[in-house]
Amino acid sequence: MTTTKTSQQPLRGLASDKEGEAPSPKSTKPSQSRRNAKQPTQTSLTHFRANVHVRLKRTINDPQGLTICDALHSLGYEMVNQVRAGKIVEVWLFATDRDTAHDLATQMSKRCLVNPVIEEFDILDITDDAW
Repeated sequence: MTTTKTSQQPLRGLASDKEGEAPSPKSTKPSQSRRNAKQPTQTSLTHFRANVHVRLKRTINDPQGLTICDALHSLGYEMVNQVRAGKIVEVWLFATDRDTAHDLATQMSKRCLVNPVIEEFDILDITDDAW
């Protein structure tokens, strides 16, 4: 039976102060918050807020909506027929005009905010009084 000796070296990107201690992540300067990121310097851009309504497609079962509907019935709201739960995502962005902001919000929704297999979305509104 042959044994091989392996050297114990810290993992790349991790540092250990003392031998035998578990490696700890190297200290790094905290990154700047995305919300506080530098604003564009061009004065022709306007700050907009896009409200994106994301919800499950009609063909997808909505267990959260069913639970809400049952809770409303138990509270005496028997007139409620159906509930579908969704979410509103607010996106603050810079654009040259309202149409461009709408197009950008649509692109962002398709590429990142929505799972197209089970969700759909609507851009509810684009406002330029974002702050």
